[in-house]
Amino acid sequence: MAEKETMTDWAFRQISIRNLAISERLCLLVISFCSDSAGVCEAFVGEIAEAAGISQRSVIRATAGLERAGLIRVARRSNDSRANIYVINRGAGE
Repeated sequence: MAEKETMTDWAFRQISIRNLAISERLCLLVISFCSDSAGVCEAFVGEIAEAAGISQRSVIRATAGLERAGLIRVARRSNDSRANIYVINRGAGE
């Protein structure tokens, strides 16, 4: 029986088959690592920036690019309209 692919494994596979900017690659890896089993990441932009070693503005641009590519969906938190949640779209590129 095949092992279930983790979110991080999925992210590495997407990076290997897609032409993503370095900041998009870093953000996708951080988001996948921080996500729960449903693919939801509730990390703040500053946390993603620190983990990826890039600026907060670069995270905003990178996550917008990942959303355009269909790899993630960015939504507002219901309890804080200034904060985002990131939902991984594992169906992308399948």
